[in-house]
Amino acid sequence: QVAHNIQAISRFLSASNRNGVAVLQLVRWKDGNLVHRNHKGCWRATWFWEDTEVHVCPPSREHAHQAGRALGLFHECLRDFQGALPEVIEGYHQESFYSRRFNEHLDQAQREKSGVPAEILELGGCITSHGLEWEVRNFGWHVSHGFLPLRVVHRDSKLQNVAFRRGTTDVHGLLDWDTVGRDTVHMDLGDLLRSCCNPAGFRPDRIHDVEFDARMYEAVMTGYLDTASGFLTDMERLFLSRSAQLVLLQLALRYTVDALDGGATFGTDPEDPNRSLRKARIYAQLLESSRQQQSKLDAVVS
Repeated sequence: QVAHNIQAISRFLSASNRNGVAVLQLVRWKDGNLVHRNHKGCWRATWFWEDTEVHVCPPSREHAHQAGRALGLFHECLRDFQGALPEVIEGYHQESFYSRRFNEHLDQAQREKSGVPAEILELGGCITSHGLEWEVRNFGWHVSHGFLPLRVVHRDSKLQNVAFRRGTTDVHGLLDWDTVGRDTVHMDLGDLLRSCCNPAGFRPDRIHDVEFDARMYEAVMTGYLDTASGFLTDMERLFLSRSAQLVLLQLALRYTVDALDGGATFGTDPEDPNRSLRKARIYAQLLESSRQQQSKLDAVVS
């Protein structure tokens, strides 16, 4: 399904001759297939983009601005795609999926009297105490009733998947189309925003050093609107300033659930056994910081 989706998008973009969008091309193996299977798993390959580089954090506001422009252009170029794109990951970008898993852990702990670590209970309380519950339900209602369209989006649009031409702020294209599918533009935009607006990174000296960078937010958002304004509906615009928070809430829950699951989703690292819990705390702190700056975020979109 992953190879099918990548190939479908690649063919569409190549056929439509969209200027400014670098097309990720799958390489066929010697047997003519797009994937190769052996005892180690399933493999696929794409043509290499020479003289490009990626960044974990934006080196400058212009990098963030151009990344936003590139994401908007990607969305704009795929607005007319009508082909089938099978779902590849259950519950992907669905906050309700991770909320349900978290509550299942609490219910199981109560039944078995095994208890959930106090720090995880405290973190779960922090995540759900930002007044976002109603907003998330409101957002979901607008999606389920067709007021917010499901478009073809990248679905893993963090900055590390934006390829820049080496030594410049020019974007060559978006990498890693494994999860491409139909979703709201807000999930893609939120993923790019959360990766650009965390200057403290994932190993801060203190959790309170983590702060949502409103200047980088403005750079990404204005870049996105430069290329996406032509197709966005009024209802989509209404929710744009909540994009980062929707994704931050979801990631905080995902990593909390992963900590409870013993690393079942993101794996474990003997040298960093508390990685999932640490990331959940950081996403929760970014969420809190962004909420404190809501008026600034709203002003950029309006």
